[in-house]
Amino acid sequence: MKERFNKGLPPKIYFYRDSQQREIDLIFQNGVELVPIEIKSAKTFNSSFLSGLQAFKKIVGDRCGEGFIIYSGNEEQKIGPFHLLNYRNVRKIFSLIGMS
Repeated sequence: MKERFNKGLPPKIYFYRDSQQREIDLIFQNGVELVPIEIKSAKTFNSSFLSGLQAFKKIVGDRCGEGFIIYSGNEEQKIGPFHLLNYRNVRKIFSLIGMS
């Protein structure tokens, strides 16, 4: 948000929760694309981290861009359309979605 503010751009950051309590911590709007971001404090990846992202992708379809899981572990990888990133590397999101 700070980077967008410094560029004079509106934040375009949202939160999502549905009636079944599925949620996405952050949704960043990049043009018409919605980029879901989950934030976890865990140091170890768990496949359950993907459930909210997968449900969101099902709901919004093609508008869902690549998604991200930010956590405190060191392993970074791509899991289908989702990226697992260490919190220290959160700036990578902008280059991965084409907003360097």
